[in-house]
This record gives sequence, structure tokens and C-alpha cells, in this order.
Amino acid sequence: MGIQKLLRVTYNDFKNLDIIDPEEFDQNNQDLVGKIDELVEQAQYDEQALLNLFTITAEDAQNLLEHKSNKNNPHEVTAEQLGVYTKTELDPYLAGGDTVIKEEIFTIVSSDNGNQTFTYSNSDSENVIGTLTAEGYQVFTLEDGTYALDSNHIEILIGDTLRRSKKSGGLIEIDDTHVALTVPEGNGAEITIKYFERIGLMGEHAITHEEGGADTISGLVQVGGTQPTKSIWFKFI
Repeated sequence: MGIQKLLRVTYNDFKNLDIIDPEEFDQNNQDLVGKIDELVEQAQYDEQALLNLFTITAEDAQNLLEHKSNKNNPHEVTAEQLGVYTKTELDPYLAGGDTVIKEEIFTIVSSDNGNQTFTYSNSDSENVIGTLTAEGYQVFTLEDGTYALDSNHIEILIGDTLRRSKKSGGLIEIDDTHVALTVPEGNGAEITIKYFERIGLMGEHAITHEEGGADTISGLVQVGGTQPTKSIWFKFI
């Protein structure tokens, strides 16, 4: 039964400025209420119509099950959309091994070349042209690795005595291969840039209890796939 047929109501042809008979108006309203009641009753008792709304074919059901069990990201959701790290970004931190700390030593040759640049030499005595920002900050480029931004993983030592970092001041992190000194140094100044390229999370160690002796902490290598006896295994983070 169609919706139009269920809701078909004959209304009186009321004219503008005419006096409306209350009984006629009430009858129109009652007719409309009655038709709505019929529609509700039709929906409640037409079980087959309701079942048809929720019935799917065996093929559709199989497709739903296959989609549910698909672990290959069928909707191609990206890490950027989720706001999470990718496997590639996490691999350097989750790989086994020690933390990697690097140092690069530069010497300023010319603190200002007069064209928004300055010159410094690297550990191979090669001259490098660096950029001076509009504020006059000296920007250095890392040659051996990268560091994680906003993690306090990089610092600059001037002449092995003055320390600069983002947290303490005097240093600005630009990107993972560039860092700037906010107070320019003069000709001949030695600039040592020290940074964490990777922080190892997976190095295994053990606390080993010796009978009658003190507990010791050591890095142990498993031999033949067995762990040392009387040891508590843990991982440094």
C-alpha cells in the first residue's frame, strides 16, 4: 500500500475571509489523524515488509564477513589521517642496539659574508656556506645524520664551554638537519653540535642473582636460545 494512498485526505475548500465551520475543520483534522494511524498500523503488522528491510542475500553476508576479516587496510586509511607514526618512522627507535649519539664539529671562517650568508668549515676542512636569517641567526646543516624535533635531542657547544639548547635558549631547531644559533659567533669559533640520532629501546639486559653474592646488572647474550638461570629479564626504555 503506497504512502500517498494511506495519507489521502479530502479537505474542504476553505476560502480566504470566509467563516470556517469548526466542525468541518475538526473533521479534516480527524481524517488526517486517522490516516496516520493507518500508516503506523501498516508498518507494525506488515511483517514481511519489515523483514525485507533487514534481509540480505547470502552473497552480501559473505562479502561482509570477508570485509570484516580483511586486515590489509581495504579503505586505505593513512597514518597521517589517524595522526599516528608510520612503521618507517618508528623503526629507528624500535630497532635493537645502543643509542646513537653524534657530534659534528665546525669552525666559523667568516661570520658574515655580507649577503645573508656566513662561512664555516667542517671536520674535513671543507668550507660550507651557511645561511643567516633575517634576525642574523647562523644556520648550520648536519652532515652525518638527523635528530627528532621538539625532543631536546640536540645541543651546541661553543669552544667546549658554552652550551646552547632549545630549552635553555640560544638555539633554534629548524628541521631535522638544520639548527641555528640565535647569538652569532665570530671568526675562529669552534662549534660542536651534539645530537641523538636514535634512542635504542630494545636492548636486553638482565639482573642476575649470584648465590651468596651481590646482584649484578649486565647486558647478556643468549647462547643456544636459552636464557641464563636465576635472572630477571627486562628492557631499558
